[in-house]
Amino acid sequence: MRVLGIAVILLLSIGIATVRDSPADWDADSPRDRAKPVAPAYRPSSAQPEAEPPSPHGAIPIGGAAEWITADDYPAAALARNEQGKVGVELAIGDTGSIVACRISESSGHESLDQAACRALRSRARFAPARDANGTPIAATWHRNVVWRLPS
Repeated sequence: MRVLGIAVILLLSIGIATVRDSPADWDADSPRDRAKPVAPAYRPSSAQPEAEPPSPHGAIPIGGAAEWITADDYPAAALARNEQGKVGVELAIGDTGSIVACRISESSGHESLDQAACRALRSRARFAPARDANGTPIAATWHRNVVWRLPS
């Protein structure tokens, strides 16, 4: 029976910035005699509210990203050689949410660890596709670090 210790760090961070005009901006360079915006007219309760436009977002991991790599993924040869390290991984996500490619953006210095990270992510990672401002699915990339640590 062998006991393995592995620490996997997969952090999700999606930042979306939107720019909206404020009412103060509407009149900044316009002459005073132009029509000013007015409050919307009363809307009967039976009327449907206008739909908000979809928000753009990056690919969204499905399930627990921290569970995509387990101790069983630690390469036996790397264990035998006491290899450990941090691997920077970049996944190319297609417009369907599928993984198109895996690229090592920062090597751990040990090819077996680098390849094990990509192999595990390609087989287990699942994503909802990224979407543009119109809500259309688009291709995206997902960057994370995988840290391989030997048992203490």
